[in-house]
Amino acid sequence: MEPFEASIGRNPRLLRGLRGALAEWLEKSGVSDEEAAAVVLATHEAAASAIEQADEGTEVTVRAVVADDRVMVIVTSSGEWTEPLAGSEDRTVLTKALMSEVDVQIRFERSVVRMRKDLAEPADLGEEEQPSASLSAGASG
Repeated sequence: MEPFEASIGRNPRLLRGLRGALAEWLEKSGVSDEEAAAVVLATHEAAASAIEQADEGTEVTVRAVVADDRVMVIVTSSGEWTEPLAGSEDRTVLTKALMSEVDVQIRFERSVVRMRKDLAEPADLGEEEQPSASLSAGASG
């Protein structure tokens, strides 16, 4: 299975399209519905936080890979960060509750959120390789 990659810029309206594309990719990757829902919600929260706290011109990118018994997701954003918004710590608490491991690194010019979800059963990757999912900044959502 090809890795997932999507870039959405700093447009919160594209989060819906991101969720849909990631959910479809996880389904094709053989991840259970329940575990996929947790990964999608955690990724949404990390991307939303990056959008809320980054300055204009920021690019938010999501990359994911399924490897046997786990899903790994990296959400990165470029550009300088502003002060965290009130309630943004709630996003981190939720993300950590949904995933097996979450590591957040914030620097002035870039933020990186690395997440891992351990799967109850290895993903059914099947014999065929599926095309990778992508989401362009021009998608509507």
